[in-house]
Amino acid sequence: MYMTFIPFERVGIFQLDDDVTKYFNILSEYEYEPADEYGNEYYHFSKNYIDDINSDTHFVEVTNGKIRTVFCYNELIYKNINLIGLTIDEFKKITESDYVGEVDVRDFHENEPPEYVYEFEEIGAQVWTHYGRVVTIIVSGHWSYEED
Repeated sequence: MYMTFIPFERVGIFQLDDDVTKYFNILSEYEYEPADEYGNEYYHFSKNYIDDINSDTHFVEVTNGKIRTVFCYNELIYKNINLIGLTIDEFKKITESDYVGEVDVRDFHENEPPEYVYEFEEIGAQVWTHYGRVVTIIVSGHWSYEED
């Protein structure tokens, strides 16, 4: 499955804010994680079908029966280019967008540099880099950037 990105609309076959029941045939191939304390359910897809979240190529977050967010670790295609693996400057140039606010620094790894998190509100993407390359892109719909 190609994970083609159309900002605020879709990732691959998954239409953002769409009813999850439309995708149950496809999601039956995914590992299901029941609702957490916030009511979010998760469907994990692993290239190797290993019961290991670290092997995910992507996963889909569902809230109140709607596809809200898609997390991509291996592939996110935009203008026929995989955004995973690019530098942040290459990402900005290809998407013709820029991040807003301060870059968040996440120091998860022992004996490794931190990960950096960039918010690209104009395309609905949160971009994580490690060792200077994009490693994760979290795609959300317009609802994610609305003011409360």
